Amino acid sequence: MLYRKWIAICKEARITCPQSRKRCSSDNACWEGFFETMKNEIFYGRDYTNTTLDELEAKMDGHIVWYNEKRQKRSLGSMSSLQYRRSLGLVA
Repeated sequence: MLYRKWIAICKEARITCPQSRKRCSSDNACWEGFFETMKNEIFYGRDYTNTTLDELEAKMDGHIVWYNEKRQKRSLGSMSSLQYRRSLGLVA
């Protein structure tokens, strides 16, 4: 039932839902990891009772910038994702 509600919300917002079978999210593994990291870094253990949506959006935007531009990964030679892409000539 909850899944059907999610599908309806996505359709209304014109968002394409994942195409994998239910409970088979290997095609979403990267995004699942990203959102789990964001939840751990931003949401868990914090009280947002007096936080506006704009403030929460700014916090999430800041996390995305950190995740892509500043977070260093050993698997990328201790570079951020952006630095790694630049080293390959994939972005300016």
